[in-house]
Amino acid sequence: MFDREIDMQKLFITQLKNDIKDNELIYEEFNDRFGNADVVKVKLNHYNSISLKQMEILKDYQCAKITGYLHKRQGHTIKYLMNKTDYTYNNIVSIINK
Repeated sequence: MFDREIDMQKLFITQLKNDIKDNELIYEEFNDRFGNADVVKVKLNHYNSISLKQMEILKDYQCAKITGYLHKRQGHTIKYLMNKTDYTYNNIVSIINK
């Protein structure tokens, strides 16, 4: 039916976008922990406490990884984050500043 995978993907994305709701987002070529997903549909429930800009930043795997260690209002040092992530000091500071 399709000559190329990209043709199928484009049709699929078009159909998803036609039926999208206000609390849903479609991401193409989403870089996640296990590789690149061609298409990701995200359903946002109770997301009033996070802005769209913050969501865009958290799409970046490095940002999401650092944020994952900063949970439950528990304080951590940059050294702790460096040990957990193998990121450099400057990289972590840059991510936190985002």
